[in-house]
Amino acid sequence: MNIKGHVKSLQTYYSKINENLPKKVKNEIKVNNAAIWVYKYLELYKNGHPKISISNIPDFGLTNLPFKGLNVDIYNYENKDLEKKEAIKSGYRKYNQNTDYFILLKPNVDRYYFSKVLDDSSVLIDQKNLIQDLYVYNYDSKGRIKEELQYVLNPSDTIPLKKYNPKYFDVKILFFYNDKDQVISQKIVSGPENEEQIKSHSFDALNTEYEFCSDLQLKYKYDNQGRMAQALLYGDGKTISKEDYIYHATKDYVEKVKFYVSGAGEISNPTKNFVKTYNEQGDMIEKEFILDFPEQTLDVKKLYYTYEYDNHNNWIKCNMFLEGTPDGEPTLVAERKIEYYN
Repeated sequence: MNIKGHVKSLQTYYSKINENLPKKVKNEIKVNNAAIWVYKYLELYKNGHPKISISNIPDFGLTNLPFKGLNVDIYNYENKDLEKKEAIKSGYRKYNQNTDYFILLKPNVDRYYFSKVLDDSSVLIDQKNLIQDLYVYNYDSKGRIKEELQYVLNPSDTIPLKKYNPKYFDVKILFFYNDKDQVISQKIVSGPENEEQIKSHSFDALNTEYEFCSDLQLKYKYDNQGRMAQALLYGDGKTISKEDYIYHATKDYVEKVKFYVSGAGEISNPTKNFVKTYNEQGDMIEKEFILDFPEQTLDVKKLYYTYEYDNHNNWIKCNMFLEGTPDGEPTLVAERKIEYYN
């Protein structure tokens, strides 16, 4: 989300759209505008972990939010687990645009969500559900993470389970290092089937997902300053998805990211290859689609974004130019209401 400071809550909404556009086009750009936010509402604990999220497209104008219903997630953490994992620090510096799976140890979390069900009187009501995500780490002789085991539990009620069978993990990630103790690859392994747990049949990474296979892995490269230069998802003998990071020549931030996305993630963009350019605050200012083949035609090849910021360097207004030119009236305008902890 690229938010700075002690943010308590953040609500994203649309405030303006180009009324000269056809209705069909307006409906499409509200959903598919290459925006980088994923929640229309996000509330955080003081430690920065999510507390409540509403993952839906923004509304026009500030609205009273439904905190009980579909698309609402509520997160609870185990304090001891959180403290233990946050105490383990990585020497690697994380940039906002880097995609990786080893910078911070993932905390165990109980995630509550709602679904629509019929009660005894055949009235449609919101039913509260629970999914538990548990992460267990094993270390090598140097104290580095050797493997991460993820368990996904689904209690029949909303009371968290206290016990689980360690044999039935959902996903196992094996870590491999170079002589500089940098993670250079992670082998992704699917766990055994178990009817008492939710079982994933694909792995999500680098803007796509892919079914488990014998050589599924993430690979990483670094520049001579130890910064991540490339992250790559590989499986079935081919590159599934890739990100190349280009840093500013004199200032220490990611200026561009070159993307290649295949598989399920392709539906989000008109081409498999595209480039995002970022400003010094870490926000996307341009997205360029690269033709996959010379005969391919695109109505719009570039999208542009400008911002207004608050005194924490978090944007509070985003002008989106989605018609191929950075001039004139914005196609769509988004705003954010941000509340901070004192």
